[in-house]
Amino acid sequence: MPVYTLDIEDDYSFDLIGISSHVHDYRLAWALNKHMDWKLIRQSDVEIKSARQVSNHSLFEFDHELEMIFIALLNNKSDKGSLLPELQQFDYVLKIENLQHELTDDFLKQLRKTPYIQTVMIVDAEKIKSRQNLIYNNAPETTVKPSKPRYTFI
Repeated sequence: MPVYTLDIEDDYSFDLIGISSHVHDYRLAWALNKHMDWKLIRQSDVEIKSARQVSNHSLFEFDHELEMIFIALLNNKSDKGSLLPELQQFDYVLKIENLQHELTDDFLKQLRKTPYIQTVMIVDAEKIKSRQNLIYNNAPETTVKPSKPRYTFI
């Protein structure tokens, strides 16, 4: 009987921006919401499991329905490690999906003008070895339990 294997490649078709900021994640998300007119909403943490430990990274997401883009703000640093160890100089990572055009200088200037942001830099996701950490499924785990049989007594 022949054996078939399924090769699945992850989709890394997103833009990545490294952000340096020394404020808490909720304060940065609030500043981005005010300045960029976004609606970043706190989601459950992204859990990264390595051979040594498990690190949790905060996540804020915004689905811009008019421009049809998806924006995620991830905390790059935690007590137990980095989300992207190659980018340890950045405190946060901004992931933008479905962007129909290149990131412009105007967009980066607007990000730089956001309160609490010190540095903004475009990062090439293809050059990062640990980019698989940016592919996460944030849907809550649900288990369907079979319902108990109901008995009717006559």
